[in-house]
Amino acid sequence: MQLLDVFEMAKDRKKGQRRMDLFRRENLDTWILCFPPGDVQRMHNHPSDRTYYVLTGRGIMKGLNETHELSPGKIISIPAHEYYEGSNPYDEPMILLGNSHKATARRCKGWRATKRDR
Repeated sequence: MQLLDVFEMAKDRKKGQRRMDLFRRENLDTWILCFPPGDVQRMHNHPSDRTYYVLTGRGIMKGLNETHELSPGKIISIPAHEYYEGSNPYDEPMILLGNSHKATARRCKGWRATKRDR
């Protein structure tokens, strides 16, 4: 087991550092994202599903066709390959706890699940 204090880690991050990895396991990554006031993460996507849980602060998660307000205690799920951007237009920092499974070759572009794989 490994125990970490994410709030202490967030305080100790380097200037301009948004992502801090917490755990990198064979099939699961866990990290925190720190958005200072006014920060905007460009529109992007990933080859695997992501979830973000709001630890502190408020922000906005925008997709191509939807926008969601984020606040402490809220969790958002973003499917693989879906474009999104996170932002913090507010006057206090926002910290998100993120995780995703690592994409495997067959889960990348063009792969479709069969009954056997589900």
